[in-house]
Amino acid sequence: MQQIFLLLVLVFLVYGLIRDIWRPSMLFFLALLLLTSAGIIAPDEMLSGFSNSQIATVVLLLIIGNIINQTTIIPALFDKVFHAANTYRRFLSRLMLTVGATSPFMNNTPLVAMLIPYVHDWGQRHGVPPSKLLIPLSYATIAGGMITIFGTSTNLIVNGLLQADQLPVFELFDFAPVGIVVTLFVWAYMMLIGHRLLPTKRDPLNVVKEETLSYVTEVAIDKKSPLRGKTILECASYFKDVNIIGIWRGARIKTPVVGNEVLEPGTNLLVKGDREAIAHLLENTPGIKLPQVPHSDGDSLDLVEVVVSYNSSLAHKTIAETNFKNLYDAQIIAVHRPEENIHSGLSEVVVQPGDVFMVLASPTSLQKFAETTDFYIINREPRPQRIGGWKAWAVGLSFAFILLLNTLGVSSLFVLCLWLGGFYYILRVTSFRTMQRLLDVDLILVLAFSIGLGKAIDNSGLAETVAAHISLNAGSLGVLGSLAAIYLLANVLTQLVSNAASATIVYPIAISVAQLSGADPGMYAMTVAFAASLDFSTPIGYQTNLMIYGPGGYKFTDYLRVGVPLNLSLMVIVLGCIGWMYGLF
Repeated sequence: MQQIFLLLVLVFLVYGLIRDIWRPSMLFFLALLLLTSAGIIAPDEMLSGFSNSQIATVVLLLIIGNIINQTTIIPALFDKVFHAANTYRRFLSRLMLTVGATSPFMNNTPLVAMLIPYVHDWGQRHGVPPSKLLIPLSYATIAGGMITIFGTSTNLIVNGLLQADQLPVFELFDFAPVGIVVTLFVWAYMMLIGHRLLPTKRDPLNVVKEETLSYVTEVAIDKKSPLRGKTILECASYFKDVNIIGIWRGARIKTPVVGNEVLEPGTNLLVKGDREAIAHLLENTPGIKLPQVPHSDGDSLDLVEVVVSYNSSLAHKTIAETNFKNLYDAQIIAVHRPEENIHSGLSEVVVQPGDVFMVLASPTSLQKFAETTDFYIINREPRPQRIGGWKAWAVGLSFAFILLLNTLGVSSLFVLCLWLGGFYYILRVTSFRTMQRLLDVDLILVLAFSIGLGKAIDNSGLAETVAAHISLNAGSLGVLGSLAAIYLLANVLTQLVSNAASATIVYPIAISVAQLSGADPGMYAMTVAFAASLDFSTPIGYQTNLMIYGPGGYKFTDYLRVGVPLNLSLMVIVLGCIGWMYGLF
């Protein structure tokens, strides 16, 4: 009975992740809440991920990676490497090799976030569309991240699950023999075959810039406005460049609007127009104001246009629920949605990926905009201040030093990262507020909850049941056959949900198969880590694939065309390398 209930919960989790019903962390939480309520796991097991040192190491590495990303070291490195890359093939080769060598030591997400504008700028200067560059960037990051244990969160999830099962965990470079082969193969594939399969599309940001966008905004009639008591028809000269599409009185909106409507204090108008028309209306119409505007504290405020990214945490919330003003010290004053009309007040608009916001922002706001992947700036590029001089060298060298200490076995990576975080704080290269803003809380919650989900699959006996079927059907092919079955299961699942969810679900099954066949559990755990991470055929399974989806102007089929042959080839290569490492050949 427990196994049937667990299967239903897993179906709910997978369906919710595919359909994007709620945020992944909320789906994982609800799944664990159901499993705890059913008695499949104890409350302590549900929360065990929050005390797992491998998960805590992920959090520390996210902070450290973001700090390193703010130094001048990485941009200087890429400037030097790409200086002479004046052709597409040469730039593509250097990009993939350099990123593949960097991503093992940096968290993938901030690395790609930093390089998207860099790669985009090179493409603009050399007439190469971003669609020809961003998929290779993501692929190189994914492959390179498999060289070290902390190059991707999937590896640390698997290590956390091994630790929870009291099995030997992987050391820093245990994945390197397979990871290096994978990285070089991905590079060779993209240079020889993959780049020919990439689509050629117009830069989506240029498309947005070139269009005359129609925004919807909300304006209020002031108590002292000379327009009060007049009809809309009598005030037509003030609204000649915009369309009034609705009138708010209290909690009710009236649309369509007729000319004999009387404007009264407390009335809010829903108006539609382009950027210049809305700016002109606010500056030149007496008694018209925005319902809420941020205090500038002496800073000059600019109108900035931003486009919501496809992996934005703002998506599927109303503007009121996003808490945008408090998070970014900026005010959304208008919204544009391609090919769709908006007929609600701004606070009630449900944010969708691809929405364009007109934002009233200060220099401080622009600095915060540069530190987020929730949206991309269209009409203005902020100049974020980077950590330079001796502090940049101190940050970089101290990170290299803890890697050396960990490799020599002096201390655990968790303890070394704690020391390094404290050192960065003493250097004043970060603050608690900055760390909170840069952390991907949703990812951290998913990682912590994944440990509890893995325990539930193990406790219910589902892992042993599925493992018995795999051993029965693939056992005739020996250990390699069962490894192939595990790889296929994890790799297909990660294309439907995410790498974290896939690794969590398949890991207990893999360990049970190992125990039934008398093989090394580490071999099966490594197979799960590689299979769950090496998803090149969908934008869903890996976060960096999703990050480039919007800026590259891609379609789902673009990933399939380039990624499916790569996925199939890597399955053979990874299984061959792991088999060789563990003495199967």
